[in-house]
Amino acid sequence: MITTTIWGVIHAHNKDKRDGDLDRKKWEQFIIQQVKQNSEDAMKNMKDKYDSLKQDFEDLQADKDIMARQYEDKLKLLNEENRNLRESNTALRNENDMYRSRYGKLEDNKNVK
Repeated sequence: MITTTIWGVIHAHNKDKRDGDLDRKKWEQFIIQQVKQNSEDAMKNMKDKYDSLKQDFEDLQADKDIMARQYEDKLKLLNEENRNLRESNTALRNENDMYRSRYGKLEDNKNVK
């Protein structure tokens, strides 16, 4: 009877130890699986955010290129307009100089009626 009791205690102790090991392994696997899932989710979120930011950057780059081209075109037009105005001013000055050489200044002609 003592041997049966001792055997029962040893058997119960070993069974508890095996059950404890089994529970510990299940919990470890569960924790590892959760960490892996969280890591995969975090990586997917990071990749999605990276892809979104990359697309936004490419869109901004394209917008910047369009704006730069528009700026260059406008600058060319303004430079051409400026050149044309300078030529026109030069022509008007020449015409004014010819008028003054022929008729004198306007103030001089006020008295001549």
